[in-house]
Amino acid sequence: MRGPGTWVALAAVALLACAGAEVKTTPAPGTGEPAAAPVAASAAALSEAPFDARPGRSPVEGASAAVQDPAAREHADVLAREAVQTVKDGGDPLVARQKLQEAASTGAASPLALYNLGVADLRAGDLGAAEEHAWQAVEQSLGNPKAVHLYVQVMERWGRAEAGVANLERLSERLPEAEGLKLGVIEALLTAKHPADALQRATDLLRKEETNVDAMLVMARAYLAMERMEAAEYVLAQLLEVRKDARAYSLLGTMAWRKGDARKAMGFYREALKLDAGMADVHNNLAVLYQDAGDSEASAGEALAALQQDPKYSEAWMNLGNARRVQRNFGEASIAYEQALAANPDCADCEFNLGVLELERKPADQDVPAHYRKAIEHLQRYKAMRRSVTRGDTVADSYLDEARRMAEFLEQEGQKGKEPHPAPAGDGEASPGNPSPSPSTPAIPPEGGEGTR
Repeated sequence: MRGPGTWVALAAVALLACAGAEVKTTPAPGTGEPAAAPVAASAAALSEAPFDARPGRSPVEGASAAVQDPAAREHADVLAREAVQTVKDGGDPLVARQKLQEAASTGAASPLALYNLGVADLRAGDLGAAEEHAWQAVEQSLGNPKAVHLYVQVMERWGRAEAGVANLERLSERLPEAEGLKLGVIEALLTAKHPADALQRATDLLRKEETNVDAMLVMARAYLAMERMEAAEYVLAQLLEVRKDARAYSLLGTMAWRKGDARKAMGFYREALKLDAGMADVHNNLAVLYQDAGDSEASAGEALAALQQDPKYSEAWMNLGNARRVQRNFGEASIAYEQALAANPDCADCEFNLGVLELERKPADQDVPAHYRKAIEHLQRYKAMRRSVTRGDTVADSYLDEARRMAEFLEQEGQKGKEPHPAPAGDGEASPGNPSPSPSTPAIPPEGGEGTR
């Protein structure tokens, strides 16, 4: 392990490198064009269990001091424990969330119950409620790291990362000894796209404690956001000498993938899951890697594992749809794409994939125009959603032209079938004035080809 001066020197080099240049965000890793953008290790996919089974008591001492009514606290704790048990028994998560909401409404819910309610709110897609309850958990727990991490995730997904930085900064000033808040501010700065500021804060923490794994992790993430891969890898190597950490392996997987080494990336991601099987983003990234490797069954399994952790994970639904489409299980593929759209109504690629799916989903007995018309609808919606991003999309345009041509041809053929036919000119002879049209069959998008987004 290097001394504190090493961290300072590394930070100084990185800060100098980005002076006067645009700081880029880390793109989703991938080779070529992944079917659905894999989520970087810092993305807002919950890695914690949906509900914590411990008693309704915050690990931060003094968090419950504001509650004056022991009976109200006990009632709220009972409801929180019932919510946890509901999920453990495989019950309806909505019922568990309702119990937590009831506990919160008493005004005596523990920070842990509020944290779990924030997780449930996020899973349900209720970002306003998730922000409220996650922040209450942060305040009442006096900066518990898990509560702070949840709050940062919510604010990122909510599109309020800058507000998250400001709120955590103010609370950190009030509670200067709360280490979790300092780390939370750094993480919030990363989500708000201020990696240089995050790097400086992490360096300050490491001056005081050079084996602070959490500070080393955010430092590596800051380097990665600044596209300083070697510095990030160095910090992660030092981190793993201190402690085996799933988040570090996940970041190494992301960097290996960005370098084009898919096999190495898969190895790092598997190491991460050995330490924490609940990392939804890692499962989702493996789903894309398996799909690229031609293993659609393994891809579907990883996408389902991601969805078990986060049922509203749009990218995982997309990847499940892609795997099912390759398997020609068009019904399940369509459902998965629709679920991806439900989780993210702005998902243009969901509409694209639905369009390609309809081009491939021919009836078993006879081709009909209906599925081509559906393909046209989805592809037109895709183009409308992407209009502000790109001026043209030759792939989508070619699929649209193909769908229109086939729909019109089949509709014309159907109309001809309803008209009376003239008597045949003779046995086995076609009428000279009515030759039978026999157009060439158009090419349908190949499995796993260019149309998969």
